[in-house]
Amino acid sequence: MGREARRVHKDFKGVIGKTWWGYTLPPIPCFDCKDGEDCPTCEGERKVFPKVNAPAWPVENPLPSYAQYLDKNGELGWQMWETTSEGSPMSPIFDTPEDLAQWLADSGASAFGGMTATYDQWLATIKRGWAMSAFTDETGLHSGVEV
Repeated sequence: MGREARRVHKDFKGVIGKTWWGYTLPPIPCFDCKDGEDCPTCEGERKVFPKVNAPAWPVENPLPSYAQYLDKNGELGWQMWETTSEGSPMSPIFDTPEDLAQWLADSGASAFGGMTATYDQWLATIKRGWAMSAFTDETGLHSGVEV
């Protein structure tokens, strides 16, 4: 949970700051349930929440073959997502990691809460693929981008 760099199609229409619609679908009946049995899928609730993944690939995972094709043809860009809630884009889509890092630093984008980060901190996070913020009693709250 925190910040995640993703490769997205340049025509992706996700709204900055708005949870991707596929993460908030209403519940549907659980198809694994059998009458009178406890179901490990839904834990006896008789319903599950479907999830449709956004057309975006985490940087830390290899791109599937069709995404590699899109990437080679310049159809994929770079975008930062917040993953503290269900998940939403927090930047426009850029051609390079460097352009994305520059926009995040210049815009004062949230590294966590009200914390911001430098260009170098954002670029390191983009190349790593993600950052998780943390709190300890000894040091307090730290942005994963900063660390």
